[in-house]
Amino acid sequence: MQTESTPGIPITADRGLIPLLVRDGRPLLAMTGLALILSGGFALFLSARKEFLSHDVAFLGMTPEDLCRIRECRIVHFMIHDRVAFGGALCAVGTMHVWLVAGPLSTRECWGVTAVSGAVGFLSFLAYTGYGYLDTWHGAATLALLPCFGTGV
Repeated sequence: MQTESTPGIPITADRGLIPLLVRDGRPLLAMTGLALILSGGFALFLSARKEFLSHDVAFLGMTPEDLCRIRECRIVHFMIHDRVAFGGALCAVGTMHVWLVAGPLSTRECWGVTAVSGAVGFLSFLAYTGYGYLDTWHGAATLALLPCFGTGV
């Protein structure tokens, strides 16, 4: 028994769960895009609450209250602004990846855009290590998404 769920890619009843989920890689790329959107949304949520993460405080050696005593709280406002920009960028890139999966990648177009975007994104993560701001949460999330993205491409 054979059905066609993706153009040109037959799915047979005797295939296992993992091959059915992975198929042509697009489900993994969609999952990566959705994870980026959720991560960006979380960054926006933290910004709206004006909260710092524990690794922010540990890296700076100061609480938001301590920072607000310096220069009329401008540093805290800048950090919140930066987190909003980062969250928005993550949402935008994740949305682009989901759109590519649903649109051009379904007809096997634009795989290069997807590969380059992911490569730049994952390589830019190494900047965290350059200035000592790498934390466990960012590292674990990146390491979890990297094989999904790599296998998807």
